[in-house]
Amino acid sequence: MAEQEGLTLGEMLHFPLCKAEQGSRRLLSVNSMVQEFRPTKTVQEILVCILTIVLLLFLYTHRKDVITLLTGDDRIHATLPDFCWYGLCQCGGLCKFEWCVCLTSLPCCPKRWRGSHPIKLMGQQLGLTSRTIELSNIVVGDLPTDSYGSFYIKIECGKYPEIVSAVQEDKDPRVVHFPEVLTLRIRESMWDSLVEITVYSSYFIGVWPLCQVRLDPRAIADWAHEDEPHCTKRFAMKPEDPNREGIGETPPWISLTFGVEQADVRRLDRFHANQTMSVRIATWDRYDPVTNEPFEEQPLMAMKHRFPLVDGHGNAVQEPEESDLAWLSGMRSCLTCLYSILSFFVTLFVVGYGSFRYYVKKCYDSFETLTIAKSWKPHEFPMPTCAMRSIDAICAAKLDGTGVKPGQHICRPTDESVELTCDDPPQDRPKAFNFVLEDLGLGRNQGLPCFQDVCRYNNRIKHYDQVAFFGSIAALCFIFCCFRPLANKFMQQMTSTMQKVHNSKIHQMLHRGV
Repeated sequence: MAEQEGLTLGEMLHFPLCKAEQGSRRLLSVNSMVQEFRPTKTVQEILVCILTIVLLLFLYTHRKDVITLLTGDDRIHATLPDFCWYGLCQCGGLCKFEWCVCLTSLPCCPKRWRGSHPIKLMGQQLGLTSRTIELSNIVVGDLPTDSYGSFYIKIECGKYPEIVSAVQEDKDPRVVHFPEVLTLRIRESMWDSLVEITVYSSYFIGVWPLCQVRLDPRAIADWAHEDEPHCTKRFAMKPEDPNREGIGETPPWISLTFGVEQADVRRLDRFHANQTMSVRIATWDRYDPVTNEPFEEQPLMAMKHRFPLVDGHGNAVQEPEESDLAWLSGMRSCLTCLYSILSFFVTLFVVGYGSFRYYVKKCYDSFETLTIAKSWKPHEFPMPTCAMRSIDAICAAKLDGTGVKPGQHICRPTDESVELTCDDPPQDRPKAFNFVLEDLGLGRNQGLPCFQDVCRYNNRIKHYDQVAFFGSIAALCFIFCCFRPLANKFMQQMTSTMQKVHNSKIHQMLHRGV
């Protein structure tokens, strides 16, 4: 009966980490609680928690400055909808479903959907990706200033860079017109931030914000689909400086007309240049006979011949032939693909082998402790987890740094004895990470089961730990530190070689002409 029940309560108390048990809960004695309580350590932990909370609050309050310091930009251009769009709708960037455009380009497709991207339209409806909204008929009035000045508008729209209008010089603050048609990229999602529209006044030295209004992107999308006059709204703006609030008799305001693809005569939202390698140029006052639209579409090569490349002073600049660019682009794509494949498999191997090696080592350590427990007094089985952990702690305290070899002490069993225990354990087979999961409160005897020959696998592969470690470091360094510079160097040499060949052909043509 004693062998079936394992260690008795009195025997368990021989192990320092075991506590008296009653039912299913551990009971701590008053003496142990007093011994474990350390006022200095408790105060230090409280101070660390307080400092951590204060630091997090400070970082959140000054998050724009922190992001600017770390990235050079004042915002992070990635949101939760971006991860959903990139991961789910684009398969992690592996497939953009451009072939769907071929289906919507058929003559039988309704005109309202012709040339559109079905997956992108679905993402726009779900709020995962952005849609185009145009702002026109922009007028501001009753600005909180008492003199003529130069005014402009700045729009902050989610993760995208700020949009700034042209400066309207020497204008009456009662009414200021802006001739631009500004294009916004918004998402109909609760995750998208508000659209901030701010009116600035420009002085000889510096600029000053006058007033601001914030708009919900979902409401903007609704207004853009309404007809006149409901698509035009006049919004009250909040003055930035409270001291200027009493200057005007009425609140400052801004009038906007919201629309969808009205000013974009080239229809770029439904233009996929990467498939046709063509360029669209607006003709404005005439319809092109080929496209029957107010724009003309021509191949990229023809466009380059029609508009030669020049520098800032109008002087001609040589550029590689289109065929050479196509070859270089293909080579760069191959190198990028090779880099992605190598980095993926090397990272997968390092993470996979490291995880497997750690799992095997944890299983071996459990069987090694079980082997030591067989020679321990008392050693009745099954032995509880606290007793096993006590044996580990006692052996570590006794032999760490002593240089005792396997077989010279019960705390240093030989590989063969551990393998015998692994083949025929005196109690249920231990599980990897069971100590960690128990400390986290996830239950006892939980973890990954150890397979049958795990000890022999450990004894075989442990001799290659240094080779695997330094080989992994070398492979990661080569992939992430050396491969990209070498590939860029190769592309630069190929570009230089092609440029020399091109110059040689031009020189021969000029020589023949002479």
